[in-house]
Amino acid sequence: MSKQQVAIYNGEGDFVRFMEYGGLPDLAEKAKPTAKDPMNTKGSIRTVLGGEVDEAASQFGDNFDSHVENVGLVQQRVNELNDELSTAGAVHAQRFRLGKRSKRELEGVHPDLLAFATELITRTDYDWGVFDGVRTPREQAKLVARGVSKTNNSYHLYGLAVDLVPYINGKYVWEGADAQACFADIRKHALDIISEQGYDIHNGFLEWGWDEPHWQLTGLRDIYDVRLGGFIDTDIAYA
Repeated sequence: MSKQQVAIYNGEGDFVRFMEYGGLPDLAEKAKPTAKDPMNTKGSIRTVLGGEVDEAASQFGDNFDSHVENVGLVQQRVNELNDELSTAGAVHAQRFRLGKRSKRELEGVHPDLLAFATELITRTDYDWGVFDGVRTPREQAKLVARGVSKTNNSYHLYGLAVDLVPYINGKYVWEGADAQACFADIRKHALDIISEQGYDIHNGFLEWGWDEPHWQLTGLRDIYDVRLGGFIDTDIAYA
C-alpha cells in the first residue's frame, strides 16, 4: 500500500508536521489546505479521526508539536484503522451470492422466504444454495417414496419452504464436518434475521431434530398457495 503525506494540526489549528499513512481513502485529500481554509482546520487528520488528535493535543497544550510520542499516537490510530479496513475487506470478500439455480428454486416462494434467503446469503461464512423451493405433488410423492420426505402435504407444495444446502467444492453436500459447520453457520445467521425481521420461519432440525436444510414459513398455509396464484381466498383454496 503506497504511503501518502497528511498534514497534522494541533487543537488550535496550528500546523505541526506532515506524517505518512498507508490507507484511509481520501484522507490525504481532506488534509490539504484550501484557499478559504489555509490551515485546513476542518479537514485535518484530527477531524477525520473523530477528534482523537484534539484529545491528545490537550495533554501537551502549546508544546504539542514538540512531543513526538503524541504524533506516534496518531500514527498508531491510523494503523489500527487501516487494520480494521483490511479486516472488513477480508470479511466482505467471504460473502457469497445466490446462483442461477438458487434463484430458479426461489421462484414462486413466499416473499418473506425470498427476502430471508436473499439476506442470509450475504451474512454466512460458508457458501450454500437453495436446493429446493416450490415442489409439484409429483416431485413430493417421489421424495416420500425414497424416504427423503415424510409427508405428501409438504410446505414446499405451497411455496412456503426452502431447503438450504451447503455448496462445497462445486457440489451440494449434506454430510461431513464441513457440511455440519455450514449448517450451523446457516442456523446462527438465520436466527439472527428471524429475530430482527420477526419472520415466522422455522428450521426442521431445530423443530423435530432432523432435516437440517429445511426452513418453512408457518401459519400461512391457509392463505398462500403458489399453485393457486400466491395469496388466495381460503374458500377457494379448500372448497
